[in-house]
Amino acid sequence: QSGEELAISFVLNLIRIVRNVVGGVALIMGVLYGVRLVISRGQEDVITKQKTNFLYALLGFIILIVSENIAQIFNPERATTAQLIDFNAARDQLRDIVSYMKWLLGSIAVLMSTVSAVRLVTAQGEEEEVTTQKRNLTWSFMGLLLVLLASNIVNAIYVVRGPDETAAAAPQAAIGEFTGIIRLLLVLLGPMAIVFTIYAGYMYLTALDNEERANKAKRMIIEGVVAIVMIFGAYALVNTLTSAELGMLSTHMA
Repeated sequence: QSGEELAISFVLNLIRIVRNVVGGVALIMGVLYGVRLVISRGQEDVITKQKTNFLYALLGFIILIVSENIAQIFNPERATTAQLIDFNAARDQLRDIVSYMKWLLGSIAVLMSTVSAVRLVTAQGEEEEVTTQKRNLTWSFMGLLLVLLASNIVNAIYVVRGPDETAAAAPQAAIGEFTGIIRLLLVLLGPMAIVFTIYAGYMYLTALDNEERANKAKRMIIEGVVAIVMIFGAYALVNTLTSAELGMLSTHMA
């Protein structure tokens, strides 16, 4: 092996050793923070501190996982006088980073939504606690939605290209990605509106002589039906407009 090859091999092996050692420490600390979070017994200052520590441990663990792959992007063995960066490796690593972030954020969102749901069930009518947990559930579901849409957004607006590649004008691709996002939103909102309406019907049936509860259930039923009609109408409108727009683009580019 030449001196350059030995140096490259030494650096890559050093990265692997550091990654394994620090990764093991990060994993142990993450477990420790998780245990402290579980046994905090409702102490808000402890919970907040351990949540932050746990998040940093997870982020550090993900950075360690992708560190060796990122180093391959700038590997001198693959560099030329015209291209110092391996753009194929950069593409792959960006996709991997997006996947790791989706896994991290998705896991956190699922964990937080589960905790909030349990606290909501055990709130026993405490209005302040119910409001707080509803808000937490809303943010958790929004986080899950962003995780589901992450790949579509990246595909629509960002592509890494090499120095000899040109950015092809492909508005159809962007329209297709964003249309997929809108359709996914509508597909998720539709069942939610139906479940909401069914729950409102259950409230109305069990209201008995409680006039206030019955009136609230009626309003919820009306809102649910209106939401269902709007969602399915929007889905049909998106399909119609997308077909028309793609047809016009195909005509202009032909």
